[in-house]
Amino acid sequence: MTAARTQAAPQPFRMPHFYRQSTEAWSIITEYLADNRKIPASLIRTVMHQDPPAILAGWGPKYGHYLFFPCWDHSQLLKDSHPTGALLRWRIPGEPPPQEWFGGNPRPMAPGSHKREGWWQIGPSDADTLIITEAPIDGLSVAASLPTFTDQHPDLPPNVAIMALGGEAGFDPRPLEGHTRI
Repeated sequence: MTAARTQAAPQPFRMPHFYRQSTEAWSIITEYLADNRKIPASLIRTVMHQDPPAILAGWGPKYGHYLFFPCWDHSQLLKDSHPTGALLRWRIPGEPPPQEWFGGNPRPMAPGSHKREGWWQIGPSDADTLIITEAPIDGLSVAASLPTFTDQHPDLPPNVAIMALGGEAGFDPRPLEGHTRI
């Protein structure tokens, strides 16, 4: 007779080391998003400094060339949430990431991410309108094209939230709750 093994509860996600709100972080983020992807700098500032932040710059031997798009637990208000994972994006276009860094994948999930437990989001959790995209970079492109967004008015409209699911397969109704238009 053998003893049955019990499944250990998954460990909470721990955000890898990163830096934020420093000269180095701003230059890494704007180099990729503004210079290469043409996302307006004022939108980048807005989402980089929202609470919780929507963009972080990587740091360290594996993460230094990645942008972090944190995913937050949406079982509570975004401002009270904790991270459940992060989508990473390689920031050097035309140069593949090293094979030893996440298998050379330019768009991996941060190790330890709980993919189905949270999503990347900008805008208020209780917004009337929710726009769903596959990736955060798509969400930023949509935000930049909203008619109320200009460099003179850098905040997102108060009635719109944009959520990226990170290519997650399957359907989860939690992100849709509380929104009247999707």
